[in-house]
Amino acid sequence: MAPTFGSLVLAAHDNDGRLTYIGNVGTGFSMAARRSLRARLVDSGNYPRYRLHAEAAQ
Repeated sequence: MAPTFGSLVLAAHDNDGRLTYIGNVGTGFSMAARRSLRARLVDSGNYPRYRLHAEAAQ
């Protein structure tokens, strides 16, 4: 597992209301902020779900 993340996955709703991948964007977050956010996601139990979505979009 990577120590932090480097980008956010972007999506928009299509005409049927489904989320559709539209790209990635850099966060602009400092390394400390990325580590803090990742720790919060891991503690919440949601990090693996977000990670799988990001990997599937690539």
